[in-house]
Amino acid sequence: MLGGGAYKEVFIGYDRADEIVIAWNQIVFSEEEDEALKNPEKLFSEATMLKSLDHERVMKCFSYWFDSKSKTLTMIKELFPSGSLKRYLSKYDNGTDIDLASIKNWGRQILEGLSFLHSQSPKIIHRDIKCDNVFVDSGGKQVTLGDFGLAIRIMEGNFVKEKEAKGTPEFMAPECYDG
Repeated sequence: MLGGGAYKEVFIGYDRADEIVIAWNQIVFSEEEDEALKNPEKLFSEATMLKSLDHERVMKCFSYWFDSKSKTLTMIKELFPSGSLKRYLSKYDNGTDIDLASIKNWGRQILEGLSFLHSQSPKIIHRDIKCDNVFVDSGGKQVTLGDFGLAIRIMEGNFVKEKEAKGTPEFMAPECYDG
């Protein structure tokens, strides 16, 4: 097991056909979430979105499936052995050992990923960008956007109309709050 969050567990795996190490993500749905199980489009939205995208700054999803018996969604994704940017930065004492050039490089790469997402038709808004959802390659030079569970596609001219705030409150834009 590599880690987990509120909704999923992530394991390291190996794809023998393509001979690559992968991240095996499992999301188990409880009985209380039966409503989500009735809407497969919403259930698979992160997986189908990632599978349709091809950009070096966006995490790849190689495959996904749903086991209705165990109520488990499995997604096979690109693996980042160094983990999230948050985990990577935690290795340094208060970030004092991180040079400004690295920070600028990561920032530029995150913006490249966002530019790609916003250029899609319909546009894709991530809605939860934070160091936990930016992943680092093993050398620490490259970063990739991941965890698209709250991402949405919006049609040209429309904005997010949901009343419910989505994302991590500490990292949300002020306009996402009502009042």
